[in-house]
Amino acid sequence: MRKRISFVGICALLLFGFSMQAEAIAPGPQPTPVNNCGKMTCFRSSEYWLFRVDNLPGGVVYVGGVNMNAPLSTDSRNAMWLALRGNQMGPSTPTQKLNQDFVAFQLSLIFNHGGSGSPAYFEALDAQLGCYGFTNTVVLSNGVILGPQSTIRDLFDQVRYAFREYRSADYLPIWSFLIRLNRDLPNQLCDSTVDPGSYCCQEAVQGTDGLLSGSDCIPTTLAEQARCGGYYFSCTGETLSPAGVAKCKLAP
Repeated sequence: MRKRISFVGICALLLFGFSMQAEAIAPGPQPTPVNNCGKMTCFRSSEYWLFRVDNLPGGVVYVGGVNMNAPLSTDSRNAMWLALRGNQMGPSTPTQKLNQDFVAFQLSLIFNHGGSGSPAYFEALDAQLGCYGFTNTVVLSNGVILGPQSTIRDLFDQVRYAFREYRSADYLPIWSFLIRLNRDLPNQLCDSTVDPGSYCCQEAVQGTDGLLSGSDCIPTTLAEQARCGGYYFSCTGETLSPAGVAKCKLAP
């Protein structure tokens, strides 16, 4: 009987020790991701740079479908003017929209950080989109996810890859990031924060959790609201994928 009691006591001590060890190594709550902001950029609108097309910062930029998608000098005035102006006679195509804001995006990076070869330029590329106020997520057709933890470099690369691979389905989803970065009017002071995302969806349903979901959605702007034949809304925290918009918290 004494041996039995001793054996039971030893087992209890071992179990207690294992439970204490398990508690010691059990992971606690995950910390909220901290954005790496580094060098922030004052992104100017395509209209801002179009008004200064004769005095653009020196360097090279990518223009989708031009020069075989190879870098082009900003001294190429005609190419810069055509890219930055979009379609002046009516609604711009997705290609024109993406080019218009992609060129403006690149010009702002060059101008703000002393050229595309400077240490400050490369540091600016590592700033995360969350630093600019993005809360949304976009799932591209190649499986890449762009969201708050993505960097300016990631956004830059995905525009180039979309043009190079002719992934036209991704032009507007990627453009939705650029248009929100390049948000100032030509004569306003720079503002580095972004507005909520805006969408035009053919169908929209508000769930019991208060979040909105939409199908057959395209990113749009306030200026295009009147041309939306379905449901137009602005929101934060949303996910945009080929299936539509989900987890959309309506902006006030």
